Amino acid sequence: MSLLDSLKSVFAGKPSVAGRDGGGLYLVDAEKLAESRDNQGRIGPVERVQAIQLLSRLADREKVEVVAVVGGRPLREVAHGEALNGVRVFYVEGDGTLADQIQKVLKNELRGRRPMVITNDKQLDAKLVQQGVVTMRIATLRKVFENGSGEGGGGDQGGRQQQRRQRRGPRPDRGDRGDRPERQDRPAPQNQEGR
Repeated sequence: MSLLDSLKSVFAGKPSVAGRDGGGLYLVDAEKLAESRDNQGRIGPVERVQAIQLLSRLADREKVEVVAVVGGRPLREVAHGEALNGVRVFYVEGDGTLADQIQKVLKNELRGRRPMVITNDKQLDAKLVQQGVVTMRIATLRKVFENGSGEGGGGDQGGRQQQRRQRRGPRPDRGDRGDRPERQDRPAPQNQEGR
């Protein structure tokens, strides 16, 4: 079970059921993934490419297939429906919305397959759940990046501390510190008032 499957089962509140999801196929709202956490609103081509590259690393690490939907005009790095580093990319067409494009990709491009859809759009999420599609939030996907490799700005502090410990050797037992004499219990100093 991959890290992504483990997180999915934890956040879904039940174990992953074989055959229920796409067996490693994820349709991601990459536009929301590209949004910075400070929510300034503007997402440019650089942020979109970075989001696709992040998904590419996830796909490679977890051995899953990822399809991304992004807004804006097509990037020069990848055309509509083409793959960039193993991630197929679709752009919102015309005056449509991301939700419309996600549903179009589900209906036309991924027909007969059951991907997990990762989005923050609550209305789309509710509609997809009614149709029997497994969904997950972008925040959960970010946790996968943070817990899996330290990518995505989360800081994998535990991993760095463990690497440092391996270089220095194990920590000494704090109960038996040979560099100081054993502490003897002393009575607490009396609080003297008036001085």
